[in-house]
Amino acid sequence: KGGYFIEGKFNQYISNVPYTAISQAFDSFFSQILVEPEDVFKKWKDEIQSAVGDLGKVLNDIVPVMSEVQGDQPDVPFLEGQEADNRFNLVFISFLKAIATKNQPLLLFIDDLQWIDAASIRLLKLIRTEFDQPGLCVIGAYRDNEVDVAHPLMEILNLRNKEGITLQQLELTNLQLPHLK
Repeated sequence: KGGYFIEGKFNQYISNVPYTAISQAFDSFFSQILVEPEDVFKKWKDEIQSAVGDLGKVLNDIVPVMSEVQGDQPDVPFLEGQEADNRFNLVFISFLKAIATKNQPLLLFIDDLQWIDAASIRLLKLIRTEFDQPGLCVIGAYRDNEVDVAHPLMEILNLRNKEGITLQQLELTNLQLPHLK
C-alpha cells in the first residue's frame, strides 16, 4: 500500500545506550524520505513539521538524520526528569501519528528485544498504550531463552489490549531437517 518498512536491532554490547534500535529504524525512515521525489519529500517535511512544531529538536537526539529533513530547528527549553520525558513522549507520539497513517502505513521491526534498554521499554510501552490510529504495525523479535517473566520486556507484552490493538505472539521453533531440504 505504499507504506514504509523500517527496522532496528538492539545490541548486547551497547544495551546501556538508550533507543539504539529505534534510532536505527527511524534513521532508515528518514533516509527513505530523503530520496523521494521533491513533491513527496515536501509533503513529508510539512507533515512532520506540523506534527512536531517548534519541538522537533527534541527528537533530533535519537534520530539525528531527522535534521536533514527538517532543517535547523529552534532550541527547546531545557527540562529535567519527568517534564523532559513527558515532552519527549508527546512529541514522539505526535510525530508517529503523522507518519503512520491508514493511507501511509508504517511497519516497525525491532530485533533482539532481549537486550532492550529501559528508555526504549518505556517508549514501546507508550506506543502500545497511546498510539490510537490505524497505520502502525510493530513487530518485535527476541530470544525467549534469554527472556524470563521478570524481564522488563514482559511489561509490554502483558499490557491489556487496547480496543483495536491486537498483540499476537508467534513462537518460532528450530528448523528441522525436512525444512532445510
